[in-house]
Formats: sequence, C-alpha cells, structure tokens
Amino acid sequence: MNKYELGIILKPNLSNEEKAEQIEKIKAFITKVEGVVTNVEDWGKRILAYEIKKVRDGYYVFIKFTSTADAIAKIDNDCRLLDSVMRHIIVTDEVVEQNPKKKIIRKPRTDFKKNFGKRDNKGFDRNANRNNSDRNQKRETAVVTEK
Repeated sequence: MNKYELGIILKPNLSNEEKAEQIEKIKAFITKVEGVVTNVEDWGKRILAYEIKKVRDGYYVFIKFTSTADAIAKIDNDCRLLDSVMRHIIVTDEVVEQNPKKKIIRKPRTDFKKNFGKRDNKGFDRNANRNNSDRNQKRETAVVTEK
C-alpha cells in the first residue's frame, strides 16, 4: 500500500451540503478500490491562479489516502467523470527525511585554469592584437595602388 494525496478543485457555486456530498462521493471512490482515507483537508473557497472555463475561484479539498498503485487510474477516471470537479491531481505522499544528508563542499581546482579569451580556429587569441594593424596596412596598400 502506497500513500497518495488527491487534490481537488470543486466548482464555487456549490452549497455546503452539495460540497460535502461530492467529498463523500470521492471518498467512496477511494474505498471502492480498497483504499483507506487517512485525512481530509478542506481549504475552503480560494481564488484560482488562472481562470478555468471563465471561473475565477473554487473550493480546494485535499484527501490523503493509502492504496495500491493499480487503483490510482480508477480513482483518476472517477474524478474526471464528476461534473462538480474542475481540476484534480493525484500525487504520491512522500515522507521527508528527518536527518537530511550533509552537503558536500567541494574546493575549486587550482591546477586547472581556462583562458576565456576569444580564439579563432587556429588557436590564436583575437584579443591579443586589438588595434588590427594588419587590416590598416591592407587598406593603405590598396589606397596607394589606386593612385
């Protein structure tokens, strides 16, 4: 049995009784496939990050449960068929380690130094001769020959 969390956004036009009825339906879907509901968190009505079918808010509900991996597809399909569910997602509920691993601090290498100057295909540094004296000499010779 794996731990999962089901996040649901219900339509905002539902009354409290209808919302409770939809949550009970979803819990029935989970128990139908031999899952065990461990926790239900009702966050209430919240503003959505973006509009969904021209609706700006919805009821957020999170259900934690344990189930087999085979049952997740059935729960997903049942949530998709409910009209009152605007969005839903099922994620694995992983436990965070109490003792995180120590971060390895690496020292920079001193034996490796890379020259970041621009080089052409032959390996010569283009920045070494910035005044482009070769180019100026070619222009002067071209001008001299025309006279």
